[in-house]
Parts: sequence; structure tokens; C-alpha cells
Amino acid sequence: YLAQLSIVEGHLLAASDLYAKGMVDDAVGLSYHPEAEMMDVVRASLAAHGATDFTPQMAAFSAKLEAGAPASEVAAALADFRTAVAAAAAPEAGELRVRFDAMVTVLRAAAAEYTGSIEGGAVSDVMAYHEAHAFVAIARDLAQGLTADPKSTPAAEKALAAMVAADEAF
Repeated sequence: YLAQLSIVEGHLLAASDLYAKGMVDDAVGLSYHPEAEMMDVVRASLAAHGATDFTPQMAAFSAKLEAGAPASEVAAALADFRTAVAAAAAPEAGELRVRFDAMVTVLRAAAAEYTGSIEGGAVSDVMAYHEAHAFVAIARDLAQGLTADPKSTPAAEKALAAMVAADEAF
């Protein structure tokens, strides 16, 4: 569940990055990926966890991109969406094992997207490349959260150190 939410969040984070770089069409397309790929399952999971559906915040974010809104409005829509995701994740976020498993799942997704985005040493799929980068950022956030608990600090610190290599790949 937490991994699903994190992957959805990563898509919109990547779309925001593309938008900031002036790649509006790619940003809009990427902002709709979760709806096309996984939101039916995510909405069922949200309902099973008694969480509020954040589809309206996703749609508002995508609408800002499509309208060519100023960066400040896009950032505000992304912040609203991330707040809704955090609220949906809150019941699971206290479980160390769940958070660690989500981090690993998101990093695996990042690796898969990165591998698929590089051909002959160059970026061949800009959207997948940005997805991978955003997924690493989300995984880093999850790992940072794990450092607050003394039981998980050593593993979280190892994970954060390993992510430095991922940063270098980007």
C-alpha cells in the first residue's frame, strides 16, 4: 500500500520536474500515468485502508500543467497532492517494516525505469528517466523517515549511503 502511494507520488514529482524544465507536454503526459496504469488498484487500496481518495488533487495538479500555470501554482497543487498522499499513508507510516519494504520497492521501480531510459549511455526515454529520479527522491524520503527510529537507523543510513550512487547516475 505504502509503495503504491509512493509510486503515484513519484510520477507527479517527476511531472513537476519536467514542467519546470519547460517540457510541458511530457509533464502533462506523465501526470496522467498513474490514472492510466494503476489508480483503479490504488483507489481500492485507499478504500480498504479507510483513506480519502486523492484523485481530485491529482486532477487539479494535471489541470495546472495543462493550463500552463505559473510555477508557484504548480508547486502549490503538487503540495496539496503530497499532503493528501501523506494523510492516506499515515496509518501505515508508523510500521518500520512496511516503510522499509516500500522504500525497497520504490528503489526497484527506480532501477527498472532508469535501465529502460538509457540506451548506448544516453537518455533515450526522458519520461522514464525523470520517473526514476523522482522514485529515488521518494525512496530517500522514506529512508530519512526511518532514521528517526533507533532500531532502523543503521539500515536506513546504509540505504541513504547507497542512494548516493544513484544520485551520481543522474
